Amino acid sequence: MDAASCYLMSTTTVSAKAAEPSQLESRRLLKEAQATKNRLPITLFISTLQAANFLATEAKREGIQVIRVPEDQLLIFIGDAREGFRERFGGAGDGDDGH
Repeated sequence: MDAASCYLMSTTTVSAKAAEPSQLESRRLLKEAQATKNRLPITLFISTLQAANFLATEAKREGIQVIRVPEDQLLIFIGDAREGFRERFGGAGDGDDGH
């Protein structure tokens, strides 16, 4: 998601059973984000609770600054999207759904 506009930059699906996006999935996420805005993001914020080592590695390889932050600091940006996803596809409503 682009934090400035709250625009979802990628809707690439990632297996919910996997611990984190694979290297290939991570490349696809960044490629789709680049196609959306015709450029790569400058900074990528990733929740400290989210396993995303491949995504962080791919982002750094592309020259993107990666910053790990507590998830509660990201909720202002992702809260509405997360809730919309829950309403559409179901899931625990308590916020402790393993992402």
